[in-house]
Amino acid sequence: MSTEPGAVSPRCQQQLLELSAYLEGDLGPEQMAALDEHLAGCECCGRMAASLRRAIAMCRSEEVRDLPSEVQADALARVRALLRRDG
Repeated sequence: MSTEPGAVSPRCQQQLLELSAYLEGDLGPEQMAALDEHLAGCECCGRMAASLRRAIAMCRSEEVRDLPSEVQADALARVRALLRRDG
């Protein structure tokens, strides 16, 4: 990785773009193996993967709640207004 604080190497950028698919198991075996290897050797990307893994677990542990009907109606009206305006 780059020595500049906050900078990400081009290789890490590509790996990070694939991180979500990796965590969801949506990559092929070769891509999974390559990302496994990268994450094992790259502290920055390894921390990012661990953080994203925790965030996904927390989201999955929350119960799904329906929005109140008035919020749903308001959102639908706003989307329709935007579509009319841009359509």
